[in-house]
Amino acid sequence: NYQYYCRTTSTSYTDKKVYNGLTYSYRIKACRNKTVSGFYFDGVTIKRLNAPTLKTPLNTDSGIKIQWNKLNGAQGYFIYRKEGKYWKYLGKTTATTFTDTNASAGKTYIYTVKAYSSEGYHSAYNTSGIKYKRLKTPSVYDFDASKNGIKIKWYAVHGAEGYYVYRKTGNGKR
Repeated sequence: NYQYYCRTTSTSYTDKKVYNGLTYSYRIKACRNKTVSGFYFDGVTIKRLNAPTLKTPLNTDSGIKIQWNKLNGAQGYFIYRKEGKYWKYLGKTTATTFTDTNASAGKTYIYTVKAYSSEGYHSAYNTSGIKYKRLKTPSVYDFDASKNGIKIKWYAVHGAEGYYVYRKTGNGKR
C-alpha cells in the first residue's frame, strides 16, 4: 500500500507534512533515467511525536517543578537538565509535571522534556530548554507585636522580585 511520495537527489529527506501521534512508514528506491532499483528491504516505520511545550516552571518547597502540555500518542516523558554543554537524564514520568528535588537554592537550571510512545519512538525536544532559578527560602530574623500590629522581618533573597506573605489565625477563621 505504499504510494509514490516525492523524488530527491539527496541521500536524505525530511518529511515536513507529518502530524503528531500518527505512524509513518517509508521505503526507498534508487533511480537513474528509467532504471529503478528494488525497495530498501521492508521500509522503516516511525511514529511522529511533537516536542513537548514547556510551561513556566515553579519554585516549590521540594524543588523546581517543570510542566508541559500532554501530547497525543505519548505514553510518557523523559526529563533532562542541562549541565555544562550536555543534557543529563533526570528521570521519566507519565504525568505532565516533574519536580527536580535536587535543585539547589540560588542556582539557575535549564530543563527540557522528550516524549516517548508505547512503541518505543521518541519525540524531538526543545534544544534551548527553559531556564529557571531556584529561589532560596526567606529566613525570618525578627518579629515583634506592638500597638501598631505585628511586624515580621526577613533577609532578602537574591533574584527575588517580591515576597508572598501568608498568615493563619489560631482557629483558622480570620
